[in-house]
Amino acid sequence: MKILVAYATKSGVTKMCANMLADRLEEFADVVVCNLDGYDPGTMDYDCIIVGSSIRMGKIQKKARRYLAKNRVYLRAKPFAFFICNVYEDDSKNYIHRNLYQDLDSRAIVTDSFGGELNPENLHGSEKVAVKMLIKNVEKEGLDVKINEKAIDNFAKQIKIELKKSKKKKK
Repeated sequence: MKILVAYATKSGVTKMCANMLADRLEEFADVVVCNLDGYDPGTMDYDCIIVGSSIRMGKIQKKARRYLAKNRVYLRAKPFAFFICNVYEDDSKNYIHRNLYQDLDSRAIVTDSFGGELNPENLHGSEKVAVKMLIKNVEKEGLDVKINEKAIDNFAKQIKIELKKSKKKKK
C-alpha cells in the first residue's frame, strides 16, 4: 500500500502536520510526503491520496487548490482524504466545505482540521504583519492555539480503517 501526503504551506505548520500524519501511517503503508510548492506528484502511483493545506483569509493555499483541480477526476476514483491547519478550529468544517469541491468533500474518507500554530518567523511582508495582528487577537480572545495531535491520531486511524475495508473489497 502506498499513500501520498501532499501539502501546501506558508509558515511550515502544515508541513509539520503532514510529517506527523506520515509518522502515524508508516507502520501501515509506504508513505510519501510531498510539498506542492513547485512539484506535482501526480496520483497514479498511490493507493490513497491525502491533501493538506493551511487556511489564509478563509481559503486554502493556491497550490493545494490547483492540485485538487488538476487531479479531481483521479481523486474521485481513489481513497482520498483532506486536512487543513487553521487557528479557529470552530470554523473548520465550514472552511473544509467551502474550499473542497463538493464531489470530493462528499466522498472523502475523512476530512478534519489539525489546529495550527501562529508562526510569523517564516513569513514576509504583509503576511508577517497580518499574522502578528492575528496573534494579538487570539491572545485577546484567550484561545489556545496549537497543533491538535489527537485530531492527527484520529485521522490516521480512520485512514487505516477505510483502507483495510477497501483492501478486503478488492479480494
